[in-house]
Amino acid sequence: MDSDDDNVEEVVEGPLDEDDQPHGFCTVTYSSSDRFEGHFVHGEKNGKGKFFFFDGSTLEGFYVDDALQGQGVYTYEDGGVLHGTYVDGELNGPAQEYDGEGRLVFQGQYKDNNRCGECWVYYPDRGCVFGEMNEDGEMTGDSVAYIYPDGHTALYGNFVDGELIEARLATLVSTENSRPRFEVTPNSPVYTYDKSTSTCIATHTLLPDPYESQRVFVADSPIKGAGQGLFAKTDAEPNTVMAFYNGVRITHSEVCPPSFWPYQVHPNLESCAERRGVNSCLRLRSHANGEERTRGPRLVQAGAGGVPAETGQREQRLTCLDNKTPPTCTTLLQ
Repeated sequence: MDSDDDNVEEVVEGPLDEDDQPHGFCTVTYSSSDRFEGHFVHGEKNGKGKFFFFDGSTLEGFYVDDALQGQGVYTYEDGGVLHGTYVDGELNGPAQEYDGEGRLVFQGQYKDNNRCGECWVYYPDRGCVFGEMNEDGEMTGDSVAYIYPDGHTALYGNFVDGELIEARLATLVSTENSRPRFEVTPNSPVYTYDKSTSTCIATHTLLPDPYESQRVFVADSPIKGAGQGLFAKTDAEPNTVMAFYNGVRITHSEVCPPSFWPYQVHPNLESCAERRGVNSCLRLRSHANGEERTRGPRLVQAGAGGVPAETGQREQRLTCLDNKTPPTCTTLLQ
């Protein structure tokens, strides 16, 4: 993020020394369209400066002999921010990252621009994962824990590249110096990653989720013809995650066959599937409240009144994440 070794200086605005090198506060625009604004001493960046990259991201900090040293702030093109420690232009040391809405998404260490050591990764649902990063910057090991949004219920065990392999129910009992301590529940069932398919929602259908079991239950709906619904066991604050919904994973053609499309498939639909996987390109928009939900695993959150709405059959509409789709189709979900 800091290097301009592959750039060729194109335009220099500001004072020059006797060798026509930037000297003082200058703006240098490179052939790649990257731009640097800051202090130079005989052609080398020295002092406070800021890179403006062609993709819209920026990097700001203090330069010594042409290299970023100490605290730096990298801002992603989507508005996310990384506060890190730089040594000779590379991330080495403590760092924190925030998404475009200012929510903490990472806290831990970097080494040579890669995440390393014990780190925290936070999710929008307020859950998080704690564990050791491997050399590729992925959570791997037999002492990794996923901590539910309540901040104390956890699944503790073996993860590989951030994916749960085998874990048991545990409780986060303390956090000292950012290092958590867990107590594993005696005789806890074993939890594994159980990805749904187009024909099977779960392999272990009778294994309850420990977080959901504390908050929701299934009962007959008071709405005529609606079957069963999901109800809250306890009062909850607005925006509290109450349950994790795991639906079947289906393709675009299964949801809406091409014969129903009056126009040719938009090429961006295919590229969306290639980038993210077909299923992650689908979103659900409830006709009842306009909220978007991801097809497949999704969250059921408490409404403005503090209690989640009872769920039953509801008409849904499918859209693509990049909003470039063929005409939308409507289906009735159970």
